[in-house]
Amino acid sequence: MTFPRNGTGGKIYGYEIAGAMPFSVFADALDGFGITGSYSFTKSDISDPNSPSRPLPGLSEDVVSGTVYYEKFGFSARASVRHRSAFLGEVQGVGADRLLRSARAETLIDAQISYDFQFGNFEGLTLLLQGYNLTDEPFVTTELNNNQLVIDHQTFGRRYLLGVSFKY
Repeated sequence: MTFPRNGTGGKIYGYEIAGAMPFSVFADALDGFGITGSYSFTKSDISDPNSPSRPLPGLSEDVVSGTVYYEKFGFSARASVRHRSAFLGEVQGVGADRLLRSARAETLIDAQISYDFQFGNFEGLTLLLQGYNLTDEPFVTTELNNNQLVIDHQTFGRRYLLGVSFKY
């Protein structure tokens, strides 16, 4: 019988940089427009009694995200992108065994648009449309020592959500 157990230790370190910039600082005509973004770097190395040291599963070394937006007069629109570098993945195999795989890098693009009625008969009503994974980015795992040998290729499709809310 095999099962996970604690190793002799390891290390994890990194940093994150994030910022936001409303474009109105450049010109009054750009009021409502802006951008946010972040970058994170994570490095890990753990010791496992049954194998050589390796990164902690599930952590990408690099993750970059950014959003451009417009918000004014009840109208809101934004588009976001997130890229994560390849990482060591841990998946469940036959018989609930844990298997290590290489997970390929992925880039996801999302967007949303909404309108919040601020006066009149519809005051308090908000309409919202969101789209996730607009480029239908797949999740792909490969054999650890052979990035060309695809083990799993999952597509989840694009998702769209339509929402209505009312505040009174």
